[in-house]
Amino acid sequence: MIWLNAYCTSSNHRVIGEYYLEAVKDFGGCPLIVRADRGTENRYVCEFQRHFRRHGTDSFCGDRSYKYGRSTNNQRIESWWGFMRKECVEFWLSLFDQIKAEGNFDDGYLDKNLVLFCFLGMIQDELDLVAWDSHVIRPSKNLMVPSGIPNVMFTVPELYDSENYMCLIDEEEFQLCQTNALYRDGMASDEDVYNLCVCIYIYIYIYIYIYIYIYIYIYIYIYIYIYIMAEQSLHMAKDAYEALDLYLELRQHINDIL
Repeated sequence: MIWLNAYCTSSNHRVIGEYYLEAVKDFGGCPLIVRADRGTENRYVCEFQRHFRRHGTDSFCGDRSYKYGRSTNNQRIESWWGFMRKECVEFWLSLFDQIKAEGNFDDGYLDKNLVLFCFLGMIQDELDLVAWDSHVIRPSKNLMVPSGIPNVMFTVPELYDSENYMCLIDEEEFQLCQTNALYRDGMASDEDVYNLCVCIYIYIYIYIYIYIYIYIYIYIYIYIYIYIMAEQSLHMAKDAYEALDLYLELRQHINDIL
């Protein structure tokens, strides 16, 4: 599994292009060939791949380095989507359905951005855990289908009578492609909503802190609190239900302001 990312969009070709470039940078080269469907979100992946491979001399160089195919023909990945839904996604779908059924999500601009602010990081953490690259792929009757542990197969292909098909690229070529990608800044929600949530979040914690320690060296504890916040940034929710409480509280505060 090269990447598995959660973000505010899955259709922006510049963002998907950035995922591809991140992988190229991490692994130090591009694939010999990429196969994907004809979705518009893959436009930059196609252009970047063909650009990197345009001077190749093998049978898959240039335009042949990017191949179109229907995703439904890839049985293994289609099977894995079912696994991911069962192990990870189903919980989040049920939680968001509950939020909507209880009238706490109206599909509007504010609620969408609050969901991104409160839940996106936690969802990404779970996706990182469910990538499942250390499981064993069992042998198949089809001798053309590989078997083994994906991480090992990818890192040491020689153990499986294969070879590393990564193609080295020039740094200048990589930098040229970088200028066209859209890099994530860690703030998937709208900037104004994000900043407002941060302000309310800090206000709530300061208020609670003052309330608890009003009679116990209040100024000393405020100083300690500010120091901890500065050192450790914001204390976001630790699980889905804390994130839900945060979402509901921020939603109420912002709607009261509006």
